[in-house]
Order: sequence, then structure tokens, then C-alpha cells
Amino acid sequence: MPTRDALDQAAYINGQKVGYLRRLLALGIDYCLLILIGMIVTAIWRLLKLPTFGNDVFYYCLENGLYFVLLPVLWRGQTPGKALLRLKITAENAIAWRIFSRQFLLFFIILPSFQLWRITIDALVASGQTHLDIYLLLGGLAALPPVLFTGNFLLSWLFKKPQLFYEKLTKTQEMSLVQPQADHPLKNN
Repeated sequence: MPTRDALDQAAYINGQKVGYLRRLLALGIDYCLLILIGMIVTAIWRLLKLPTFGNDVFYYCLENGLYFVLLPVLWRGQTPGKALLRLKITAENAIAWRIFSRQFLLFFIILPSFQLWRITIDALVASGQTHLDIYLLLGGLAALPPVLFTGNFLLSWLFKKPQLFYEKLTKTQEMSLVQPQADHPLKNN
């Protein structure tokens, strides 16, 4: 039967790993919190009968820009979801600029590209058969970024390389903040 120290050592080693599930859970927590904040702000806005402005793209840019881009820069690489799961974005040097670049690339280029092909297909369907060849070309080009990102994710998952291309490009990575307790024997190792 394993000793308590062996179990603690195994738990500590597992806590140091930053897997995709842990990152996805942090993102899910952050989006739930962002939706809650958005609902509260919307309710207050409507109670005060303030005028509305902008469209869905404007609100996406405002919410995601403030929460996922600016907050990690100001909060040293963390969001509430990352803090709860003891994760942090780190960089080699010029940390704030690299974190900003990473988050901007992820939330304003990579993730929106997953919707671009759908918009192109919707335009194709709405136009009927007019300019079919152009829409098919645009649809193929629009599908390229999501396919490349998905391929990069699958290859990094398959080969156990946790750093995705946008992290390599910005020289950032996700780091675990799990540490052994101060009075624990693992702390001295």
C-alpha cells in the first residue's frame, strides 16, 4: 500500500501538469462569469433606461477585450477562472506585451475564425447559385484557420506538447501555481 508521502508526491506532480481539460475548465468558468456580469450590466442598463448602441460584434469586442485581454495583462496573467484552477499565463520577457498579444490573437483572430466559414456559407445559401465558385473559394479560405488550429491542437495533444502555435508565436505558456503546503516534506525537495 502506498504511503501518504507517495500519494502526496503523485498528487503534486499531477497538479503541476497543465492539461487541456484544466485550461478548458478555466475558460468555461470565465465565460460563465462573463455571462453573469453581462446579465447584471444589461439589467442595470435597462433599469436606468439608458440608450443602447452598437451591435453583437461591438459587444463581443468590448466584453472579450476587457475580460480576456485587458484583465490578464493587469492581473499578471490570470483571470478568475485561471486563479480558481491555479493557472497563470507566463512569458519569457516583456510579460504584459506578450500576454496582451497572446490573448488578442486567441480571442480576436483564432476563435472568431470558427464563425467566419459559417457566415460565408450563410451568404452562399442566401445568394442561391449566384457566384457559387467565389463563395466556395471564400468558404474554403475561411475554413482554413479553424482546420489548422484544430490540427495543431490534435497534434500537440497526441504528442503531449502542451504549447499551441499562438503560444509559441508569443513566447507564452500556461503555468500551474500548485505548490506543496509550507509545512509539507515535499516543500523541501
